Amino acid sequence: MISWASLLVAGSQIGWSCFDGVATPTAPGPGMVGPGSPCPRVTIGPETMQAYPMLPDVLGTLKVTLDDDTRWPQGANTIRQDIRHQMARILEDPRLVFEYSPPLVPVAHLGTKVVAAQTIDGNRIRLSRFAGGPSGRDPTVLAQTVAHELLHVFQVRHQGKALNSFFEPAWELPAYALEAQLPAGAFAGALVSCTAAPPPQAASGPCRPRRTRPGPAGQGEWVAWMTGAGWLRVGREQDFQRPQRVSDDIWGGTSTAPLVKTRIGGPWWSREQALEEITAELQAVTIAFFPTATPKEVTQGTYRGQRLFLRLVYGEPMQGYVGRDYAMGEEVKSLLANGISPRVVFGAPRYMIHARRGTPPSETQFWSLVGTPPKNGAIELPDGTGGTFGYRVDVVEGPFIDGFQLYPAMARANQRTIGEYGSSRTISLDWAVEPYVDHGTPLCSSTR
Repeated sequence: MISWASLLVAGSQIGWSCFDGVATPTAPGPGMVGPGSPCPRVTIGPETMQAYPMLPDVLGTLKVTLDDDTRWPQGANTIRQDIRHQMARILEDPRLVFEYSPPLVPVAHLGTKVVAAQTIDGNRIRLSRFAGGPSGRDPTVLAQTVAHELLHVFQVRHQGKALNSFFEPAWELPAYALEAQLPAGAFAGALVSCTAAPPPQAASGPCRPRRTRPGPAGQGEWVAWMTGAGWLRVGREQDFQRPQRVSDDIWGGTSTAPLVKTRIGGPWWSREQALEEITAELQAVTIAFFPTATPKEVTQGTYRGQRLFLRLVYGEPMQGYVGRDYAMGEEVKSLLANGISPRVVFGAPRYMIHARRGTPPSETQFWSLVGTPPKNGAIELPDGTGGTFGYRVDVVEGPFIDGFQLYPAMARANQRTIGEYGSSRTISLDWAVEPYVDHGTPLCSSTR
């Protein structure tokens, strides 16, 4: 039987996993630390955990399976035992980071293929919302996708696979062979338990005074809905009822199929009331960064148990809701106005540095966020051509795991914005107000 994941096509920079058609650091859990643990010690970004909460369990089961030689077929084409064991050791390396980007960019030479996963380099694997199969929740498919990319990590680390390698059978065929040989039965039953239990929910505290007077209960033209691509939308009833295509939604691709809309809130008397009611229930609001997508940055939160991308700013649906129309600044303002500061979460710890190079009057100096702490007052940073530049560092603060930790340091340095070195991402003090709260507060029963 040919599995869905075994039909994926790989190629492009380092490695991609793709399929045909239109797309419709964790806390240690049981057994995650200590020598001989069956669980991984990799770094899983928060957005990745939100998309694939079973990923630690899948990785733990994959690690055990890679080490269990009795479960693998014998033959000349079987991935060698020593390679499988070294792949299992890679899953014990905290430097290996699993990132998440829902709509990875399709590879031009693959036509209509949609990217399910990508190996960025020897320390980063990026999963899309297709990595777990059409449902996004198939542990066998997710294991096959991860195994494919993990072999590419091994190739980069131990076999000299170039970072700019494209679709090359010498690198890709072994990855497909590993997918086909992976004992699927290992992921059909109970997985190795590696997921940490969620922390207790903090008390929400006092209620938040209403700024708008609610209309008659159950009446009004403003509603909230979610789309098939995972967006929370706010608009009038006529907007919810208006037929749209999948391609009208952000990250909806080019499909002309009907856009699925599911009502999840309302009706409310006014847009202001709708935003107050919705934001009061939002939890774990973040600013998500997807470097290969358009838009690159979006707000995200949990509403009534659903993890959704937020499109709270109202726009005319007939104009189309495509990526270039997403107003990130306005979305943040709508959250701040309702007492929520979206949290910026870094995939790995960041250090804020002030770097210098050269001597006056031609001295170069700048503030930046970097992933590696300086040593002895100096740091080497990539120059974009495969080499590095050396810089003196006279200020270093951190490490920071999110924006809430970073903002006071930015304020002390009088920096309203700061960029991540080698990235298009910029962090802004305008994204938060003190006290920093990334969730809604229940509304009081009366207006103030």
